[in-house]
Amino acid sequence: MKNILMLLGALSITFGIQACSHAEVDKKIDQKLSEESNVKTRSDLRGEAAKAIQADASLTDEQKARLNALRDSVRTQDEALHTQSLQLRAVLIKNLLSNDYSEKESAQLKDRIRKIEEKRVNITFDGVDKANKILGHKDITAHREIMNNFFEGSGSRE
Repeated sequence: MKNILMLLGALSITFGIQACSHAEVDKKIDQKLSEESNVKTRSDLRGEAAKAIQADASLTDEQKARLNALRDSVRTQDEALHTQSLQLRAVLIKNLLSNDYSEKESAQLKDRIRKIEEKRVNITFDGVDKANKILGHKDITAHREIMNNFFEGSGSRE
């Protein structure tokens, strides 16, 4: 019991420190976001990404090639899903304006749009994870799994 209390105390301190650093990171992100006035469209983002990859002298030619290929792959997948989302939205609008309006159809269309948008976000985040591996950044996924396994397993000891 004493060990559990010590562990909980240590975790409380850790989470308290993380909360403070979370606010600091938010502030830093907000500052960087305010400096991104050049990016207003997808085309702007593509151009900025390409320039950033090519301008980074610390990247090897292989890393640049892999990052560019990854960027192209993510963009292709995202554009296909974006097109599907737009088409579903058009059907939703037409359903809303139809004399034969169907609430069930609208609900199903909204659900399909939501799922497609979730896929788009997941593709982006998967791309970030793959870019981290290309760049040699530390993968925190393993740490999350360790913490999840720890907390899931901790309740079974009683």
